[in-house]
Amino acid sequence: MPHAAVPTDIALARDGARIASAGAALDLFAASRPPFVLGVRLELGYVADQNVGLTLHRDRPDIPSPLHIRDRMLGRVDLSGPSAAVSLLGQF
Repeated sequence: MPHAAVPTDIALARDGARIASAGAALDLFAASRPPFVLGVRLELGYVADQNVGLTLHRDRPDIPSPLHIRDRMLGRVDLSGPSAAVSLLGQF
């Protein structure tokens, strides 16, 4: 017997970027004889977030270094996009 669920999350990243995700799961049971259940879960979803800046900096500025190191912006990371997962379900 199929079972569907639709979870939704909204979280705040450490740097203040907003993250939202939505997904749907479908459980397909191949064998269901109590107390044993065996099946597969198929999940599809989408994550939407703001770009997060990636900056290189020294962790310990109090320790002298022979290299002159400055904070440097390396770029931005965008984690938005579709997601998918397949899981094996087993209950004893």
